[in-house]
Amino acid sequence: MTSKKFESALGDAEDAFQRKPTNPEVGLEHVSDSTVLQLRKACHLLDAVGFLLNRNGHFTVIIEACFVSIERSIHFYVEEKGYD
Repeated sequence: MTSKKFESALGDAEDAFQRKPTNPEVGLEHVSDSTVLQLRKACHLLDAVGFLLNRNGHFTVIIEACFVSIERSIHFYVEEKGYD
């Protein structure tokens, strides 16, 4: 991949992350408070972890999702306390 193609692909990815989703995840669609959004995302990740655990699979994904849910919970706490 040339540097021009890489820069273009990176720009497209950045633009995609800036757009509001047209079909947001259920439970996240009407959240206006960014602190609550972080906590709900953490809960959704843990729900997915439970789903995967019940099916005995993808332990690497389970571990990663647990770490990310911890990060989002800390993010919630920091924002809620005004420490950011």
